[in-house]
Amino acid sequence: MKIISNIQKNILIAAVGVMLAAGTLNADVPTLKTPNLNAWQTTYDNLRDLTPQWGRQSIEAIKTSLEVGVPMVLLDIRTPKEWENGIIENAQLVTLNDLPKAENIAKLPKDKNSIIAIYCKGSVRSTLAMALLQQVGYKNAIIIDGGMTAWKKAKYPVVNKK
Repeated sequence: MKIISNIQKNILIAAVGVMLAAGTLNADVPTLKTPNLNAWQTTYDNLRDLTPQWGRQSIEAIKTSLEVGVPMVLLDIRTPKEWENGIIENAQLVTLNDLPKAENIAKLPKDKNSIIAIYCKGSVRSTLAMALLQQVGYKNAIIIDGGMTAWKKAKYPVVNKK
């Protein structure tokens, strides 16, 4: 019984320490209360809640928008191997791993209100890319729901990588 009591005591001490460090027990503790942490918390909250600014658009909505001339950047974040099987016409090709590089962010529109429609194979990597673009200030980064898999399933046109 004494061993269980010591383990419980250590867990309680550790939990209180984490809560103190996170500022949940004492609002005056500055640890982890940085603007960057707050920005990442906002990112997490928005991803969790998928608030309107964190949109998912159907492939039908994207195709219709492209057909009527809505200005948007298509961003394909799949791998070069995946690009060999076709891309959506006029898409910018940047892998998810390369997207955070300054030279790739610089290729995106200067206007942070531009619509950037992101796609991958399904939608998982697109969610990460959307979070990154939101962090650097793009207010209208959206995910093409279902990605290239849904696009091809709908028999929408794809072109060979140039």
